[in-house]
Amino acid sequence: MVRIGYLSRIRRLTLRCDFHDCIMASPEWREAPIHFRLYYDAMGAKSKTAHVLIIDVDRPNIELCLQFFQRWFNGSAPNSPNNIAYMFWPLYRKTYSDEDLLRIMIDLHHHLGKDSVVAIKGLHPLETLI
Repeated sequence: MVRIGYLSRIRRLTLRCDFHDCIMASPEWREAPIHFRLYYDAMGAKSKTAHVLIIDVDRPNIELCLQFFQRWFNGSAPNSPNNIAYMFWPLYRKTYSDEDLLRIMIDLHHHLGKDSVVAIKGLHPLETLI
């Protein structure tokens, strides 16, 4: 698998399985289903760190997946389980300077502030511990 990019503006408590299910349920993805993997990682520049959600795909599907994720997570479309507009940053055959990464982190902190979002799937009785 090849790391093609990452999603920024990710909250620390966002559930990656909900992201995966949301993507797989989209009509665009159903037209051309491709295996992908999501996992959390950190990016850093000049002693600052930000948490991101990395996207890996199989080598033959790199270009197709890059196009999908750039369209789907363009920073303004709320295509996510919690209806928030996330931003996809490509990494495949691309490098970012420390200044670029700092601008991305400033954007991330601007959108996150001090709030975190938790997505809970399904309804549960009030007495159930989650």
